[in-house]
Amino acid sequence: MASVSKKESDLHKFLDNLYIKNKAKIISWLDEIKKPDNQKDGKIPGLLSNSKIQIITATENGSYNMILQWIKNNADKFAYYDFEGIPNSSFISTADNYWKTVRPDAYKR
Repeated sequence: MASVSKKESDLHKFLDNLYIKNKAKIISWLDEIKKPDNQKDGKIPGLLSNSKIQIITATENGSYNMILQWIKNNADKFAYYDFEGIPNSSFISTADNYWKTVRPDAYKR
């Protein structure tokens, strides 16, 4: 199992709590970052602040990458969400088949 930094661990705990208290905020943020106008200059709106965050980072400890990792780790919570249009980070592809096959029945509404 890969070692998780304190920064990543703290962010994941924060996201766990945010999901419990306000899942709609995460979904709304995902919807916003899909829009090409919100992906200009390699930055997207931040989920945790009003600041823009880098999409492509030099390390796995970039905020966007860690948020995508949390979503991927919790893919079952987003089984019905369409990730098409969500930008890839330097280390995680949102087109990864894992995201599409967590619940094969999820798209058979």
